[in-house]
Amino acid sequence: FATFVPSAFSPNGDGVNDEFLPIFHNIEFENYHFYVFDRWGEVVFETEERNKPWDGMFKSLPVKLGVYIWRVEYKKKDSSVEGEVTGHITVIK
Repeated sequence: FATFVPSAFSPNGDGVNDEFLPIFHNIEFENYHFYVFDRWGEVVFETEERNKPWDGMFKSLPVKLGVYIWRVEYKKKDSSVEGEVTGHITVIK
């Protein structure tokens, strides 16, 4: 399957690149879990909703500028294939 993941986003409320979500093409998930971690490994965002993006907030406050690690754990629908995809995202303003 193909994956598109931006390398940066700017959650500043201007309506352009305000959210982050890895995009997967040609795959259906039975299980999906998306996490974002800060540099100390704390989970700042997580969801099991396939189309729910991260808005750059943590505990109702904007996160600091910098690099965050993301991970998607998945199980493909109608298959025994499980896996994970990881990367990093830079928050800019």
